[in-house]
Amino acid sequence: MFELCEVWRTSKNAGAEFLKRIRIYARPDVRFSRAVERLAYAEFWESEYRELDEAIKSKPHLVGQRDFEEYHLIRNFYQQVSDILAEFADIVRPSTLEELKTYGFDGLPPAVPSIPS
Repeated sequence: MFELCEVWRTSKNAGAEFLKRIRIYARPDVRFSRAVERLAYAEFWESEYRELDEAIKSKPHLVGQRDFEEYHLIRNFYQQVSDILAEFADIVRPSTLEELKTYGFDGLPPAVPSIPS
């Protein structure tokens, strides 16, 4: 969630730039082509945010810095997930692992060799 939001943010919410920076694989049972399907993901994350919001408001003295950061990340994500998924919906994407292996990594720089231990 965080990584996807950061790529979206650093791409300045521009679809073309965003799509250059990611590789997409969608399982066949995951649906996000229609707005109503995308909104279901936004609703899920909004629900997660509301639950955490209530917990933080009831006992703010117990909230650590990392939990507070997660709280803000979830808020940002539920507000942006529909736009992010809409970008995915507009492109042809691999729907099987074999398709991903075949062309999902075209154009990426070669892997950095691992350092022997």
